[in-house]
Amino acid sequence: MSGQPIVDALLPLLREERDGYRAFLDLLKEERTALEGRDPDALLAIAQRKSAEVMRLGRLGEARNQALRAHTGATDLAGIEAWCRKLDGATGRTVLTLWQELLDAARAARTLNEENGALITVRLKHNQQALAILRGAAPSLPPFYGPDGQPCGASSGRPLGKA
Repeated sequence: MSGQPIVDALLPLLREERDGYRAFLDLLKEERTALEGRDPDALLAIAQRKSAEVMRLGRLGEARNQALRAHTGATDLAGIEAWCRKLDGATGRTVLTLWQELLDAARAARTLNEENGALITVRLKHNQQALAILRGAAPSLPPFYGPDGQPCGASSGRPLGKA
């Protein structure tokens, strides 16, 4: 069974999606560098590009799934492998290799995205703790002094100490 028409339609989709995941992985590496360098301007630009790339990858995945479902009835790994075994030897190996490359790139992107997310969570928690400390100390400091040099205005914070 050659299945050449579906192969001819599927190979470009698989290549484009695989290459898209590889590009997304590069983008995630840029994000990691910006996170490590604490570069908020770069992070904002990367977040916008990341969002656009995720949408593009979603469209590519849906196009691939539609083509697979229409011609093979399967979109999962077991179904793809079974379909590839029905193809000519070299053609089946080509499709299966491309499919595996796509899955590997997607897994690597997911892993790096999760690692970046964990780093963002740690940094966010640190920033929130620092802000909480600053907010807790600010009310205890008198904001103004009167003409006699004495603090004026009520302090709602706790005293820092007694003399």
